[in-house]
Amino acid sequence: MALYYFDVDDNGQVFHDDQGTDCKDFAEAKKEAISALMDMIRESLPDGDHHQLSIKSATMLAPGS
Repeated sequence: MALYYFDVDDNGQVFHDDQGTDCKDFAEAKKEAISALMDMIRESLPDGDHHQLSIKSATMLAPGS
């Protein structure tokens, strides 16, 4: 398992993930990021004509890996 950190950029306001999420591999981390983006898009759609969202991921191996 690896600990993935997902920092979110919402229209230039960056929210740093200081807790991380355990994922078994990159494919699972990618699914987590896509799921989070889909949720954020659903919430932001009524907010005007233009909205920019992104997630940046960094990883750290879990102890004993």
